[in-house]
Amino acid sequence: MLLFHQGWAWASGGFLGVSVFFTVSGFIIGSLLYRTTSAGGRLNLLGFWSRRIRRLVPAGVTVIAGIWAAAQIVDLGSTSDLRAHAIAALLYAENLHLIRTGSDYGALFSRPSPFLHFWSLAIEEQFYVFIGVAFRVLSGRSRVLTGFLVTALILGVGRNLWLGAAGDTTSLYYDPLSRAPEILVGVLLAGAFGTRALDRSAFLRRPYLIDLAAGGALAVLAVLFVTSSPSSPALRSGLLPATALLSAALVTAAVHPGTVAAAILSRGPLPFVGRLSYALYLVHWPVYLVAEKVLPSADVVSLAALKLAVTAALAWLLHVLVEGPMRYRLRRPAMALKLAVPATAAVLVLVAVTATAPTRTPDFEAVVADLRSDGEKASADVPEEPPGEAPERALLQRTGMFGDSTAALTGWGLAAWGDETGALTIVGASVPFGCGVARGGDRDYHGTVAPASPECDWAVRWPGEVESRQVRLAIVQVGPWDVTNRRLEGESTWRAPGDPIYDAYLLAELGSAMDMFGSAGADVVWLTSPLVELGRSEVPRRSYSTSEPARMRRFNELLRSAASSRPHVRLVDLAGLLAQEPGGELDATVRPDGVHFTKATSREMANRLGPLIVAAATDLAAPPLATVTR
Repeated sequence: MLLFHQGWAWASGGFLGVSVFFTVSGFIIGSLLYRTTSAGGRLNLLGFWSRRIRRLVPAGVTVIAGIWAAAQIVDLGSTSDLRAHAIAALLYAENLHLIRTGSDYGALFSRPSPFLHFWSLAIEEQFYVFIGVAFRVLSGRSRVLTGFLVTALILGVGRNLWLGAAGDTTSLYYDPLSRAPEILVGVLLAGAFGTRALDRSAFLRRPYLIDLAAGGALAVLAVLFVTSSPSSPALRSGLLPATALLSAALVTAAVHPGTVAAAILSRGPLPFVGRLSYALYLVHWPVYLVAEKVLPSADVVSLAALKLAVTAALAWLLHVLVEGPMRYRLRRPAMALKLAVPATAAVLVLVAVTATAPTRTPDFEAVVADLRSDGEKASADVPEEPPGEAPERALLQRTGMFGDSTAALTGWGLAAWGDETGALTIVGASVPFGCGVARGGDRDYHGTVAPASPECDWAVRWPGEVESRQVRLAIVQVGPWDVTNRRLEGESTWRAPGDPIYDAYLLAELGSAMDMFGSAGADVVWLTSPLVELGRSEVPRRSYSTSEPARMRRFNELLRSAASSRPHVRLVDLAGLLAQEPGGELDATVRPDGVHFTKATSREMANRLGPLIVAAATDLAAPPLATVTR
């Protein structure tokens, strides 16, 4: 899991490590339960659950509190979303929360929650309730107990296959019954060892055959580790229960006396790593997320090494200071409840009453709603031609914002600046997400290939906004969607800026959009587009061809070319304005996700961008912060 969560392509099947972990955990718990009830005694449920609480809860609650503390400093997501995940993690119900919200495990890197990995611990705790009751009720009746566990295994496999056939991979992955077979295989294997049922097997009396079987299972798991992914079709066809059988072969070799595997696992650093495994699992995912947020520009290799080093150090501290003392020094199991319940309650209160650091990921829907709401109000309040005003003043009082989501964030800041200064009033906005000025064909954006949406046809959307809001000045910002790979209609070749055929197509689209505004009676201030860095907010970061600097620079060249022959169009060099930031056009403090302003930075940028727009619209000399060209 430590490699899989790094996001490396060659470790895309590392999510199967949880399946192996489930089977190993089932074997350990099953061994304990069979040993406890082997003499005919009945299981002490309170003692059993108290030991599980002592093993899992103290370290888990400590990490949850630590994540919440980190979220006061680093943007790990919105408070409401983090709070829901934190409470679910504390109550060992994170898997159920993920099912309720429809969270796809395959999308964990694009919508990461620092509490996400608590889903597997939740399934374990839920299983402990089930298996504890089963052994309490059926201990002493070994055949009935075995039959019950086998029946539960069959039902779990059926549930897994049924969910896979239905395409419900979220439930398939997080549903406790769907994942139960992986744990039950371990429990049943422990029962076979504990009741000495395996002693009758000629195969198991030959350790070298066990090693061969384990070696084969390990080879298959290694292939799956490299070739599988959370979106693999095999996941819907029983991959997880099959992985449990492979894991059982490994467990058998690891615990059987005389095998090479048992000798290897009992020596060197492996036992120590095994003791740290729980702490490593708890801390690695939030460490990875925080490292990505704090060091967004670090190279991949250095960042990966740092993540592993910090994870190892924190896991060791957690084991020494929390996990070890609670597990080995607390003599009375019932004390675990007396300590765990107040600690969990205290962290629940902490999560409920405190907020996290403000999220720097813009809420696009809220931004657009604000922009349109303000525009509707302004459109009703501002007369079509304010009496006594100069023509350029009237122009600025009926301004519209047009473009994509980048325009939405820029427009939000400009609207606030204009309202404060009275320099301009935004009365309308048409800023659909995922839409550039280039229409038609297929696009490859963020690794997703799809045709351009019909809603992106500006020839339909923009004239209506100009007419209904009586827009006199159009501020336009596009770019990211126009520099991505595109397959033009009727072609099979992928093209991008710099390709002569695509350049001609894009130049024609830019010119047509500018002419449309002119025909509708609106002047235009068009903003150059700064460089973008898609994937910066993803964990792990990935590179995309859309982010290649040459593409956006070519787009701005075409933009200048299209504007040069149209007197009603002015350009304001937003890219040049951002280039003066300490981190240049891609300064992470200004555009944390590499594409959009935040509300705060949009408002700050408007203090400098607004005067440039006013100067361009009124054909005055521009301030020296950026160029204004025809």
